[in-house]
Amino acid sequence: MHTRVCVLAYTCARAPLVCARAVAEFKVRNGAAFETLIRERQRDNPNFAFLFDTSSPAHAYYLQKVQLAQQAQAVQQQASLAQVA
Repeated sequence: MHTRVCVLAYTCARAPLVCARAVAEFKVRNGAAFETLIRERQRDNPNFAFLFDTSSPAHAYYLQKVQLAQQAQAVQQQASLAQVA
């Protein structure tokens, strides 16, 4: 998981909305514990401020991307189950 955090830190330094989207996708793939880990390790990193500032547009964007990624994951899981059946 350390490698994933490093990749995110690099991505987030480049573009906050790209960072929000990447964290959302990683959270859905790896579970809520991944977001907790990012929050702990990146608390003082301004590139991850969207996780803490719930009034920011980037936070709203992040939540939207989490929801969309969860929906996409559910569709994929249903498609996989349909193929097995």
